[in-house]
Amino acid sequence: GGEGFGRAASKMVSIQDKVAMMDLQKKIANRILIARKSEECEIVGFPIKTLPLELWTLHGLTLLWVNNCQLETLDPGIGNLERLQVIKLNNNNIRRIPEEIGHCRALLRLWCHNNKLDMLPRTIGRLEKLEHFSLEKNNLKMFPWEFGRLTSLTA
Repeated sequence: GGEGFGRAASKMVSIQDKVAMMDLQKKIANRILIARKSEECEIVGFPIKTLPLELWTLHGLTLLWVNNCQLETLDPGIGNLERLQVIKLNNNNIRRIPEEIGHCRALLRLWCHNNKLDMLPRTIGRLEKLEHFSLEKNNLKMFPWEFGRLTSLTA
């Protein structure tokens, strides 16, 4: 009797979850498609822990905006995006910025507030054009000495 209904109901939830996940993947794929043409990628408010690998092939990208997601890691592929000028990663759960960030030498603005950063890579000192670096509300205790090379910082 009722036992079969319970199993059917749990399968329905599972199917709903799958449909929601497919919908989410479709929306993110659409954002990447737009980014290919506009050179700006905006993935805001999506419940994702990692970014799709395809993103790291968008070599012309100048703006990456990934606020208010549940992002836990930033892939080393970020280093492939050497034309990036602006990165916004606010309100996520990121613990580390990969060393490869040092390849993003065109970077002017980097927003990382309200994450879980506990250290910065030494390669951050290579971002000599960086004018704005927002780090409020993180777990940083110290900065690498290379941070002193960021002479363009204004705020």
